[in-house]
Amino acid sequence: VLGRSLNLGFAGYGLVASETTNNFDSNGEELHLYMGYGGLHIEPVLMSENLVHVTFPVLLGVGAYGESQHGVYFDDGEFFIEPLAGTVSEEVFLVAEPGVNMELNVFKFMRLAAGASYRFISSSDIGNFQSSDFEGFNGNISLRLGWF
Repeated sequence: VLGRSLNLGFAGYGLVASETTNNFDSNGEELHLYMGYGGLHIEPVLMSENLVHVTFPVLLGVGAYGESQHGVYFDDGEFFIEPLAGTVSEEVFLVAEPGVNMELNVFKFMRLAAGASYRFISSSDIGNFQSSDFEGFNGNISLRLGWF
């Protein structure tokens, strides 16, 4: 936090659920989708002294999505990540994700925020997927701890 009016940092996001792609490799194995991205997080904060105030986060970075023989999944309440050694195809993209948050000053060391953003990615496509399949609105709720 710089001067109570700008938050700077790094952020990263990933697809946690294992989604099948309805595509198959040369051995007939079903392929799974994976995706992740991250980068520089820049967030101007307006009127941070007020009980409720607004922030405008922007993430600028890179990411990748692809198809693999293995994926991330839950089984009987346990979380598994299988190795991506069977990666069939992968596409790297640039990402920009601007947003807006409403933030509530709960204590001097705690803020509660909720907001929305829109993820834009550079043009790319693999298999049955196009970049527009990974663009869209996102919602968020966060608890921020620190000395504000």
